[in-house]
Amino acid sequence: SLFFFFIFFFFFFNDTATTEIYTLSLHDALPISTIGGVAEALLLTMAAGLDPDVVRNALNGGFADSRVLKEHGRRMVERDFTPGGAVEVQLKDLNIALGEAEELDLYLPLTEKVTSMFQTMSDLGKSDVDHSALILELERMNNGQRDA
Repeated sequence: SLFFFFIFFFFFFNDTATTEIYTLSLHDALPISTIGGVAEALLLTMAAGLDPDVVRNALNGGFADSRVLKEHGRRMVERDFTPGGAVEVQLKDLNIALGEAEELDLYLPLTEKVTSMFQTMSDLGKSDVDHSALILELERMNNGQRDA
C-alpha cells in the first residue's frame, strides 16, 4: 500500500526521528481525504433520498471499497461518532503534516481543506468526536442537509 511505501522510503532515506514524525502525520493525512470522500458520497446519497447503507454496501468490493468506507462509512450511517480517532488528535496530526509540507515548500490543498473543516468542528465544540463526524461538518456547510 502507499502507506507502507512511505514508511519504507522514510526509514531507508532518513533518520529515525524524522521518519517517526512523517510516519505519524502520514498515518492520519493519507486516509483523511478518503474519509472526506465517503462523507461527501453519503451526504449526496441522503440528499437524493437514497438509503445510505444500501449504497455503502453496494460500493463494497469495487474500486471505491476500502476500510474507511466499511468502518467510517458505517459510523456515518449509524451516526455513531464515539471517538476512535478524535477530531482533536486528527487536527494535531494534520497540522504537523501541513507544517512539514510548508517547510518543504509544498502546497497540500486537500489536507488544508480538511484541516480547516476539522478546525471548524473543534471551534464549534466537536473536538472529542470521532473523525468520521466530518459528515456533520459537511451537513452544517450545506445548511443541515441530510435527507431529501
